[in-house]
Amino acid sequence: MAKKTGPSVDELVSQALVKLATTDGPVRLTGKGDPPSLFTSAAGTNKEAIERLQSGQDPLVKTEGTGKSLSVRLSATGFRLALTHLPEDKVGLAAKGVSANLPVAERAEFLNEIVGRTPAAAAELLPLYEEAVAAEKAEADARRVAAAQKREQEEATHAALRRWLELSAQRKQHRIDALLKELEAEGAEVPEPKPLPPPAEVARPKLASLTPETAEDHTFQRQVARRLVSTWIDSWEENKPDARQLLETAIWNVTGFHPIGEVGQKVVFDGERHEGPAGVFTGDSVRVVRPGWTLEEDERVYVVAKAVVATWAG
Repeated sequence: MAKKTGPSVDELVSQALVKLATTDGPVRLTGKGDPPSLFTSAAGTNKEAIERLQSGQDPLVKTEGTGKSLSVRLSATGFRLALTHLPEDKVGLAAKGVSANLPVAERAEFLNEIVGRTPAAAAELLPLYEEAVAAEKAEADARRVAAAQKREQEEATHAALRRWLELSAQRKQHRIDALLKELEAEGAEVPEPKPLPPPAEVARPKLASLTPETAEDHTFQRQVARRLVSTWIDSWEENKPDARQLLETAIWNVTGFHPIGEVGQKVVFDGERHEGPAGVFTGDSVRVVRPGWTLEEDERVYVVAKAVVATWAG
């Protein structure tokens, strides 16, 4: 008589997933006794099935606890595979256990998918879905409030910076006026005021800047970059060199910032980086009137503000 072969690896995996989905209480991966286990041993075909359950970046089961209390539970991926083998009356309870371990956004999507595949579980899972939708909305509201607070803080910082520069200019002028009046009171001939020399070049501080890692980090960095450059453009157009140099110091502290051109520089017109008068086309020779700024982001370059150019008369 031929020796009876045992279940295949695929069959063992399916049996383990169904057992996890239908057993109420903790389940161990291997062993004998209580709590129950998926496999009595980790040898032979069982070993291959265990590796299948735990392998990859998205395993079919996940472990909980440590030592003697170590147990396993279904992941969302494992539950999806087990779903086709589950009786409809077991789907709701099993789905509750899996969804409880998912992030809010994934939880709502998971429950929606399960009910789409097993409509009979809708009544049992409805309260959980309502909670997930409400929690998802609460998280979105919290992110919106946090973004608004960040924006308010940025605007308050820029407003304070502008006011600081105004007061510094006023203080300097007050001192000049006081000195002139003192000379006049002493009977000295008051010289004609001379324009103040341009301020010395501000050294770029070598500060460690944080490199954005997530999409949210990049979005926030762009917001900061746009506001800094917008204020810098205002100082340029209003001919405030002190304010412009202070802002340039702040700009150079943002990781990835690079200027586009220098004043008077002859360049070849590039519509992605240059803003010019009508009649200027790609490849034409132009000169930079006001520099622009780019922000380097991983593999791409984001143009924060284009350089303003004029036709080349040379």
